[in-house]
Order: sequence, then C-alpha cells, then structure tokens
Amino acid sequence: MKPSRILTAILLCLVLVPAQAGTREVPVDAAIDAELGYLLGLVGTGSRNAASFRTERLDKTLQFLLGPKDAGTLLYAKDRNGAPSAYLQLDLRRPMADVLRLTYDTALPAVVTSPSTVRTARWNRIDSSDGRLPPFWERRTDAPETLIATGIEHLTNSPDAHTGAYYEYDLDRTLILTRWRDRPLFISLSAQKGRSEVGKQGLILGDDSRWTYLYSGIPGLVWPGFGWVDSYLYDSYSVVFYLGTATGDAPTRFGIFKWIRAGWVGMNMAQRAHIHDGLRRYADAFKLILESPRTGDVTSIIRRFSAIREMPADQLAAVTARYLAALRTELNAAPKADGADRALEWLGNGRYLETIGTEERISIASLEQLKALLGKPHHVTLNPAPERLPHRR
Repeated sequence: MKPSRILTAILLCLVLVPAQAGTREVPVDAAIDAELGYLLGLVGTGSRNAASFRTERLDKTLQFLLGPKDAGTLLYAKDRNGAPSAYLQLDLRRPMADVLRLTYDTALPAVVTSPSTVRTARWNRIDSSDGRLPPFWERRTDAPETLIATGIEHLTNSPDAHTGAYYEYDLDRTLILTRWRDRPLFISLSAQKGRSEVGKQGLILGDDSRWTYLYSGIPGLVWPGFGWVDSYLYDSYSVVFYLGTATGDAPTRFGIFKWIRAGWVGMNMAQRAHIHDGLRRYADAFKLILESPRTGDVTSIIRRFSAIREMPADQLAAVTARYLAALRTELNAAPKADGADRALEWLGNGRYLETIGTEERISIASLEQLKALLGKPHHVTLNPAPERLPHRR
C-alpha cells in the first residue's frame, strides 16, 4: 500500500557536512516544546491512545504557526533522544482538500509530490478494519468530529544532496484531522522504528532541480578523513501541521518540525542547519508541484499516475529500459560531468534493470511523467499518457 508523503518525504535530506555560519538559531518557547512532546506521545511504541487527542492542548503551537517569522533565523525545538531539530513553514496557494488528496491519497506514488526527497514509500500496516487510510480530503471543513489514523510506513529516500547516501527505514505514523477554532487542521506525526538499514551510494545527476537520481545498491560511503564508513539514520521524528481556512479556500499554512540523529559508529553528524536545508529541499519541490496550474485538475492527476501503478509488468519494464538507455546516452555525451563516471560504471554491465523491483520502476516512470507534466526536461515520454481511473485500494 502507498503512503502519505509529507512525512515520508521529509526524513530524507540528511546532510553530513559542517554547518555554515550566518543564520541565527533561535529556540521556540518552552510551552511549544511541551505541546510538541504531547503530540509525539501519540505516535509509536508505548504511545498514548491517539483517541485521547485534544486540540486545546496545542494553542501555543498553533498561534506560533500563524505568527510572523524572521527570515534570518532558524527556529528549532529542543533535542529528542540526542536528535537536533529545525522548523520550516510556508503558505500553499491551494485549498486544504486538494493538498490532502495529493499528499495522502494512496493511489498516487509518493514521488509525485516528493520528487527531490523520496524514492519509494508504502504503508506496511494501517490500523483500520479495511486496511485503508480514510479519505481525509472528503470531510467537510466544518465537520466537528476528529478523524484519526495510525500505522507503519516504509520508505527509501533520495540521495542526500551532499553525500549521495540514501536510506531505507520504517516509521510509526499517526494522522489527525480535526478543527482549531473555526479552521480545519490536519496533523501528521512520525517516529522512526529503530535505526535504518545501512546507507547506500547514490548519485544526483546534474542540478538537483532536475530530479534525476541513480541508486547503486552498494552499502557504505567514503568520507574525507574517515575513509569507508557505514552510515545510518539512527533516529527521527516529525510533527507536520496543515491549517486550512474557515471557507476551505486557499491558502493552506504548512509547518513542520523535524528531528534527525544520523552518522556512524553511534556519532551524530546531523546539525540544525543540515536539517533545515533538507526541509527546504523538500518544500521547494512540494510548493512548485502543488501550486502549478498543470496540477490543478486533481482527478486527472489521480488517473494519470495511478494508471502507471497498474501497468502490466512487461510495459513497465520497457518504460524503465528506455529511461536507462536515454540516461546512458546523456552520460556518454558528457563523460566528464560530475558523477558521470560512477553512473556509467553502475549502468555499464547492462543488468541494472534486473536489480530494481516493481516499486522502483513505478517511481522512475512516475517521476518522468511528472517532469513532462510540469514542462521539465525528461528522458522518456509515456505516450499516450495513461488516463485510466483506478479502483481505490
């Protein structure tokens, strides 16, 4: 089953390089820390029953979400289990119902709204009688009842912007749709389940805004001064808010707190500036996609991308093979480009296609379809573009 993607997306961009000076780091108030602790107590092993959730316990944090921010500061919450954090917020010129459907409808591959940060993601467990997430976007903006979903999702992130490492891990998840004052409020919570699998070597080919990535399956990375290291994502947490308007119209206020502890031999190398950079990497792509006039027809988007997931295996393999051939041609034309030699080495034996499964092939086809939809450079065109309405999983 396919997962939510805002949290999915955001675990992702770990940067294991020295932080740059210049941004003033400012802690949030202790009252906000306490409210964030209350929320994270509703997710994961040993958590309180999420049904005990009370919106009034969040007044300070939600007032903070609406308040002005100094562009020259990096806001953060207190560390959790040795994991530092960072905060980011933005306004999305899109109604909250559209944002929730594009983000949490299980018919859409996660890469469609998280192309710079997620490779694959799926729900391994949803705690409901039918094993499905509720259609949060169908709720009336004035519905008084609180709707809650919990489960476990599994994801693989895209290559890190500085090290090229990518990670695979599980998350405990809690999703809450409720109201605050006269406005709809959606809260997405995650807590990592144990450490990730060992980081593997990946590549960002060209500028990161091209969303062109390659995954080697080779564990470990070379770090200057350390040599070969086995890196891990040891711990991570997220609290994400979507606050809509009383009328259900745009904009939707989006805010996220993210904690990450990652490195090797138990040492944490993640710093607040690194985490904030990762959040910005995610948010820039997310906002571009959500606000594009080319994604305005949500029903058409669902048709187009869910049909990729239902392609016959041979057709999906053929699309992937065409993509890999086009990528190899591009690399051969610029063999001195950054990362080209390693990429050609990984692709060179002609058996790369055999090393990637159905999920990864769906991700490649969906990402190429997304690039074409947005008018970005892409390697293959799915022609004709699939437009079949899916059944809901």
